[in-house]
Amino acid sequence: DAYHPLKEIEVQKDSLTCKLLDGKSTADMSVREILNIPDGLPDADRILQVTAKVFETGSMIEKERDIVEGILSVSILYLSNEEKKKVYGFNEEIPFRNAVEIAGLSAEKEIEREVLVKKVDFETINSKQIAISAEISIKSAAYKKQNYEILTDVAILDEPVNIEENPSIILYVTKKEDNLWKIAKMHRTTIEEIRTINNIEETAEVSPGEKLILIKNC
Repeated sequence: DAYHPLKEIEVQKDSLTCKLLDGKSTADMSVREILNIPDGLPDADRILQVTAKVFETGSMIEKERDIVEGILSVSILYLSNEEKKKVYGFNEEIPFRNAVEIAGLSAEKEIEREVLVKKVDFETINSKQIAISAEISIKSAAYKKQNYEILTDVAILDEPVNIEENPSIILYVTKKEDNLWKIAKMHRTTIEEIRTINNIEETAEVSPGEKLILIKNC
């Protein structure tokens, strides 16, 4: 907002939409699965490497919960029990589902989330089976949209403000919604003048029920 204590002004405004963080939370979960070496591949003699990536496949908002579905994609490299001990590999996908609770969450909110694998372990059960254990973390943040009016241009006009009928001195009692800016604008004075006349410290604001002396600008 803008004003001039002695002259009329002309302002141009535009609208700006911002995202405000309304809540965030994290949910961790464990995924465990026994994977079988696919048909057509030789049995395993030793596991060389296990890696895992996570992919989000769907989500929904339900009862203040961000419900996330995804796939844990596991890649395994192993040394075969064949005579030549060749290296083989295969991939498996493990589905998962978990919910992140955020107070006040609704479908109108915009959700930003991060799904990641914190840790992956494995254990060889036998030459044909490997047990996989992974820790998955889901971080969700909810945002609400807020519209603001912003000043894009201010022009001071030659036309003076008509304050002839205003009293020279006003005793003003502050209200709940008041602040120094609103009071100064309403009575065509400045915040600095109000502070000086009423001995208000530079960083202080007014509280409801305070009595302020306001002097008209000539």
